[in-house]
Amino acid sequence: MSSLAPRTASALAALLLAAAPAVFPASAEAQLDNRYRAMRQGVTVDLTVERAGPADGALQGQEAGADVDVSLLRAYATRFDYQRVDDEIRRLKALHPGWSPPTDLFAPKAAAVDERGLWASWERGDLAAVDRETAILRSLNPGWTPPARLTELVDARRTRDAVAAASGAGDWGAIVELAAGKPELFTCRHVENLWDLAEAQFKAGDAKAAYVTYGGALATCPTADLRLSTLQKALANRDTAALKALIEQEAELPKSAEQQVRFAAIQKDFGGAGNAGGAGARTAAAQDRLGEALGRLAKGRSDAAELDWIGRTARDRRDARAAQAIGWHHFNAKRWDEAGTWFKTALDWKPSGKDGAKAAEGLVYTYQKLGRAEEARTLAAAWAGKAPKLKQVLEGGGVSGAAAAFKAGDYATVLSLTEPGRGPEAATGQSLRGWTLMKLDRHAEAARAFEAALKQAGSDPARASDAAQGLALAKNAQGLSREARAVVEAHAVAPEKSARIEAGIVSQDALAAFNRGQYGETLRLVAQVKRLAPEDRSLAMIEAWSLYKSNRFAEAETAFRRLADVYGSAEAKEGLRLATAQVNRRWD
Repeated sequence: MSSLAPRTASALAALLLAAAPAVFPASAEAQLDNRYRAMRQGVTVDLTVERAGPADGALQGQEAGADVDVSLLRAYATRFDYQRVDDEIRRLKALHPGWSPPTDLFAPKAAAVDERGLWASWERGDLAAVDRETAILRSLNPGWTPPARLTELVDARRTRDAVAAASGAGDWGAIVELAAGKPELFTCRHVENLWDLAEAQFKAGDAKAAYVTYGGALATCPTADLRLSTLQKALANRDTAALKALIEQEAELPKSAEQQVRFAAIQKDFGGAGNAGGAGARTAAAQDRLGEALGRLAKGRSDAAELDWIGRTARDRRDARAAQAIGWHHFNAKRWDEAGTWFKTALDWKPSGKDGAKAAEGLVYTYQKLGRAEEARTLAAAWAGKAPKLKQVLEGGGVSGAAAAFKAGDYATVLSLTEPGRGPEAATGQSLRGWTLMKLDRHAEAARAFEAALKQAGSDPARASDAAQGLALAKNAQGLSREARAVVEAHAVAPEKSARIEAGIVSQDALAAFNRGQYGETLRLVAQVKRLAPEDRSLAMIEAWSLYKSNRFAEAETAFRRLADVYGSAEAKEGLRLATAQVNRRWD
């Protein structure tokens, strides 16, 4: 049964603590309305949930006459520890006679915006989904802005994609323009942009500007590996005099023994000389280092700097083995788009033997994760002879990536694979998408997915029943109990599922009756829910308060005692205290 959300404890306290005047002394009668929580005689706390405006705050400060430390008072209020709030107010009043308690002690705090979907979309490289999630969150939470770090990451990714696209198209002017508009993204932190900018400047005929860019990289990049890679880039865009100056500048800087070997190779390349024996030794040493690095990467022991080095080395040498290894690293981290890029790069470099098979397997599985089932089958057919595991894809095994992801609790992947219009799984998986969104408490989106699933179901009664059940639950979770009941009546929902839905609908009706102050009706509806489904904690709390408000104090005491014993919540303990006081006709 979908969980209920009864009024906040502050609102419940305001509504439920208005007991018969005969029970309390006359001096306390002013406290017994819907704005005040009755405490000890002479002490009141305003529970109005409207937040005080600036003028109110200024007046309160004037009344206080001095700064009063209310941090402990607020700490008690956040736990709804009414007894300690009472005691703390008395203490502060004794210390500051002109002081009045804050009016917003029990005001509900604004709920934190759930940004998990944003980060999940970023982690799988789906920038379009990041945009959609951002738009939804902004519409639901006026004034909210996305996390600054995420904004920076998305901007950097989009800039990198734009630079790479312009470089591939030979649009050098576009790269220069991008750098002028976002210079902070053309630094050693984004060194590939910096290298592409220098190349664009050189290819556009401005060698002087290109070597200013290369020189800036040498002066600001913190590691010798990045500086040496910059020199290698400059070798491809040679201006002899300018490059000679950069090499001489680098010669004065400290390097490890391995970096010194690499620098010597750059010097040889610049001079056009070198001996085969020396080059062979350097190549063997470099290959040994790459092999060791790939071993650490496979075991998950590589840090970001080493991963960057592996990537640069793979590109420099067009090393398919390194490329497919990086692909698997991203695949295991669920960064599907990056994994696909590296697997495809490995295949483009014409790998041989098992490296090719591993890259093909990785790309097929990545296509499945991305919902590109037809491409996955086409590639699997081409490589099945060399990669036997891919025969399972052709035989139908492993195609339902969304179902497997749902079972594993990988909801971000389910939403990616079932995004409308994305692929075959989206065309048939809207019901699964709906249940995933329900798991994430995104009920309005879930309702839309279930509506689409009903259309997909056609004449299949089982699929239609599942979609109708989900739609009814999603409607009810939004407080639309009438619409939920209409869905159940319009579709053939299985009886056991229908009972669960009906329990949820009646629970919402009980909450509405409680909020209207119709406590007898609330108790009747709660009893009806109990016949349909197991007890719900929130509903049991509503029942206990309804008994209290109906002056059935002994029954309320029993109900609150059971809730306090089972759940130990502060609200249940407070209800027990009040009910016991009423039974004993005293106020402690």
